[in-house]
Amino acid sequence: MNMTSCVCGLLLALLCGCASNPYSRFYHDYTGGKRVADASGSVTVNNPELRHGGNPRADADEMRRNGYDCIGVSSFNGAGLSESGAVTQAKRVRAEIVFVYREYTETLSGSTPLVLPDTKTSVSYGHASAYGAGGSASSFGSSTTTTYGTQTMYMPYNIRRFDYLATFWVKAKTPAFGAVLADLTSEQRRQIQSNKGVVVLIVMRGSPAFSNDVLEGDIIKRVNDFDVVDKMQCVEVFNKFRGKTVSLLLLRNGKEVQKQFSLNP
Repeated sequence: MNMTSCVCGLLLALLCGCASNPYSRFYHDYTGGKRVADASGSVTVNNPELRHGGNPRADADEMRRNGYDCIGVSSFNGAGLSESGAVTQAKRVRAEIVFVYREYTETLSGSTPLVLPDTKTSVSYGHASAYGAGGSASSFGSSTTTTYGTQTMYMPYNIRRFDYLATFWVKAKTPAFGAVLADLTSEQRRQIQSNKGVVVLIVMRGSPAFSNDVLEGDIIKRVNDFDVVDKMQCVEVFNKFRGKTVSLLLLRNGKEVQKQFSLNP
């Protein structure tokens, strides 16, 4: 029974592909290596918060509204995995919060051969009699024969496999403006009849954008005297005016909205 348990455990490990921590093995860094553990695998002492996610996109949007940045993700397919691996990886990259998602994909079924020792022992008995002038005599004896062999048993298995996803988050640095921006789509360009501008995807709570009622879905057309061309240029302009008052020209539902407020230093 002990040997059977060991073999089944080995089979499970092989099918899971979990010889090492998959949350580390399949980690994709978003920071350019700034928060990846060194080659020694040293673990920074912290206590990351583990959260069970619902919808990855909705959770990510809400985290950004609360002022967090995603520093990396892990995604893979496996079975029977402990969430402790996600926490270990969160410690390695110094994440404050890790979201874990799991979705069933399939069940692998089959059997694996298990070779066990098969030892057989047989006993033979003998009898002999002798006769002579002095009378007769009888003797009895036995011999033991041991045969060593093996027998093969087939152990059935059913392994449930899942798609795993983990996202790792840290509190973002203080933003100048406080919004996640995106370049305009082709459809948005046609709607506003212009190639210039950026759309506000996410507004961070407590930021200058939030406090001054910049709304998600607004299109930024101008910052001070700078016409906004794309996301990268808009971010550069906001950083240029950190700590200063800016004038924004927005498009909201097809109408122009003018706002004036100070950016974070």
